Amino acid sequence: MVRKKTAFIKDVIRDIKKSRGRFLSIAAIIALGVAFFSGLKIAPEVMKFTADKYYDDYNLMDIRIVSTLGLTDDDLKAINKIENVEESLATYTLDALADYGESEVVLRVHGFTAENQINGAKLLEGRFPENSDECVVESSENGFVNVNLGETIRLYSGRDEPLSDDLENTKFTVVGIVQTPYYLSFEKGNSNIGNGQVRNFIMIPEENFKQEVYTDIFLTVEDAKEINSYNDEYFVLIDKVTEHLEDLAIDRQRLRYDEVIGKANSELDKGKKEYEDE
Repeated sequence: MVRKKTAFIKDVIRDIKKSRGRFLSIAAIIALGVAFFSGLKIAPEVMKFTADKYYDDYNLMDIRIVSTLGLTDDDLKAINKIENVEESLATYTLDALADYGESEVVLRVHGFTAENQINGAKLLEGRFPENSDECVVESSENGFVNVNLGETIRLYSGRDEPLSDDLENTKFTVVGIVQTPYYLSFEKGNSNIGNGQVRNFIMIPEENFKQEVYTDIFLTVEDAKEINSYNDEYFVLIDKVTEHLEDLAIDRQRLRYDEVIGKANSELDKGKKEYEDE
């Protein structure tokens, strides 16, 4: 048995020597195939790890809360009492129009509070806003419009009401170029102004917004950063908090509805009284 095995090995070696070039070619093809297959197997995990680190580095939210009636400080206080809510940010967002050359584009305007806020931004050029009439804009690599440092952006509402009803300033100087994990693609969503498609976003100091209620509340969840956001374990953790939020929403929606209706009735009664007194 040993002799047969030895003879077989010798025959194989002899055949390899006779056709060394063919053997090396086959070996190279096999090695390339193995390397390619290994790369395909590991690439998705590497991409998930890289993306998750990007989310964590810039404090991407775990949960976004919106309401058709707006969100109040009382809503925020109630939300912060929910178990496992780590950090919260109540903020403002609106859509506005701006002119770029001969084109009219829709911009999504976000409030900016601090560099390390939830849904933070990576500064590519310039600096973050320090004055109320300054803004940072999305890098042209991610957006549809190329805007340079030092340029002025003039916003207008695209509705019957002027944008000055919602913002203290409507003209902003670009002081920074940014990227944010909040927008990972060219698509920024739809809008009910302009052509209906949001093209870019800008971030302005939150002090500009005049709204009485918040448009968004963003949350991060305790221990969520320790888990890859593409794993099932992450979604289980987030779902636990979401369930509590859904229970809370039932009470908060009723209270908010009563508040809005009560205010409207009060204004109606006031108007009636003024009319009757004339």
